[in-house]
Amino acid sequence: MRVLLVPPTFNYTKDYPSFLSFSDFPSGFGYIAASLKEAGHEVIGLNPNNIVGYPSAKLMLQDVLSRKVAEVKPDLIGLGGLCTDYSFLSDAIRIIRAVDPNIPIVLGGQIVTNDAQDVYQLLKPDYAIIGEAEKTIVELANDLPEPGILKAHPIRNLNTLPFPDYEPFGVQEMLDKYSMATRLLYRYSRPDPQPFTIVASRGCPFRCTFCIHGPR
Repeated sequence: MRVLLVPPTFNYTKDYPSFLSFSDFPSGFGYIAASLKEAGHEVIGLNPNNIVGYPSAKLMLQDVLSRKVAEVKPDLIGLGGLCTDYSFLSDAIRIIRAVDPNIPIVLGGQIVTNDAQDVYQLLKPDYAIIGEAEKTIVELANDLPEPGILKAHPIRNLNTLPFPDYEPFGVQEMLDKYSMATRLLYRYSRPDPQPFTIVASRGCPFRCTFCIHGPR
């Protein structure tokens, strides 16, 4: 199956262009890409954060995403993000539907995990995945089930997962555009060698009373 993965544009409704660094990139897309490839699926990425030259992010997404969908003709399109990415996800789904309403869209990320029912009703993807999606996305791509909300089982052993694959998302271009502000944030002001951010664990060690997931 040919799968097109589209991470959200950073600061979609505010600053454009707003270059994405690896401290901002949604690492879940790297894990999803790697899991799909390991299962034998073809993965194509479209990272709108690497694209400049448009008056606004909205006009950029309209042009770039519509052309990519028409060119690639994917069998499945994967989107995801946080609640702050709602506008991007809403526009992306609208654009995809306008090009080809028959391409199934799967939505994941914290925006789904935090409020699956409302997000599914409002954004109207074909599928929404709650939780860690590396294995669930492969099951979905192997045999598309009836549309609906899918709940992923927690992954007990992270060593069973392949290393994240960022190549479909223009890894070198992101490294080249790694902003000085981000370098200074990590107290790394030199242009070379280029820093590369990794996520070494999952979950959260804190017990904030205001967290939507409650104390753990």
